[in-house]
Amino acid sequence: MKVYNNFYENPRRNEYVNGLIGVYFFIAIIDVIAEFLQSQFFVFISKPFLIPILFLMYIIKSRKFNLIYISAIGFAWLSDVFFISHRLIFLGLGSVSFLLFLILFIYFIIKHVKFQGYLSLIIGCIPFLLGYYFFYNLAQNQLKEMFFSYFMTGVLIVFLGGYSLGSYMLNPSKSNTFLALSVFLLATSQFVFVLEHYFADIRLLHSLLILFYVIAQYLIFVFVILEEKRKRYHEFRNKSLKIDTNL
Repeated sequence: MKVYNNFYENPRRNEYVNGLIGVYFFIAIIDVIAEFLQSQFFVFISKPFLIPILFLMYIIKSRKFNLIYISAIGFAWLSDVFFISHRLIFLGLGSVSFLLFLILFIYFIIKHVKFQGYLSLIIGCIPFLLGYYFFYNLAQNQLKEMFFSYFMTGVLIVFLGGYSLGSYMLNPSKSNTFLALSVFLLATSQFVFVLEHYFADIRLLHSLLILFYVIAQYLIFVFVILEEKRKRYHEFRNKSLKIDTNL
């Protein structure tokens, strides 16, 4: 326990995390280029390591691990691994894993971000709903076999977008800003996914999808850390006020 406390009191923890951030984006760039060049070898040696690096960053940075977030990025990692293959069964498993990631992420947000009311939720959902409707109409013929996956992902991200955007509009805190940006990038990656199927000959689109996704995952990590700091601050403040009252 003493070694554990010494590690978390070590001011160099931020240096470790900053180094891992550099490694994360270096590997992300390799993955983006590999996707553009359609190099399965470099995709295989880059994509599976992105989420584990985020996990290691979280273990170093966090003082109290959140199992919901850890489980969520665990399913995100599984989806990344499954999506490396182009076989239908692995694409299906990847879609299910990504849906489970979204469900757990929504659960985490509901538990940690104050609900601002149904009006803000509805207003926040509108731009995401319009985006999904537009892009589905654009490429509905190409999405026939993936309609269910696209629909379920759309429902979850529209709700996620409405919740996060509504929270940001009424409480534009630093953590809510990162949350809104991460959800916006997740939604944008889904829109690019549709464009990729509509304009199948443009390889750059898949690379953009990967780029938006890896940035979104990093912003989610930042949001989680900020929320944990905010929670510790309020717990410490309430404890201090309670001590003062007892005196």
